[in-house]
Amino acid sequence: MSRTQFVDLYCVQRRTLAEIGAMIGVSRKSAGRLARHHGITPTVGGSPVDPAWFHDQYVTQRRTLRELGHEVGRSVPQMSRIAKQYGIPIRPPTAAGRARHLSESH
Repeated sequence: MSRTQFVDLYCVQRRTLAEIGAMIGVSRKSAGRLARHHGITPTVGGSPVDPAWFHDQYVTQRRTLRELGHEVGRSVPQMSRIAKQYGIPIRPPTAAGRARHLSESH
């Protein structure tokens, strides 16, 4: 299964690993390995966060963890843990707002 297909099923359609496994004829555990193969850390107690989306929004768009967490239904500490799992360095809380403010005023 391609990364695009997996992301669509797991992140967009919010299918469980068990459902995806059943669709492709493998166990839930194997579907979890496939998720990790595609760079997605399976999560417990919430929908998964696509690492490419997270990187774009947090690093490129310079949105805050609070903004992203609100969008995906997670707390700031949860978003911080997800960023660390994906190898995305955490900015000081005021750095994002200051950088965005400066770019908007020019």
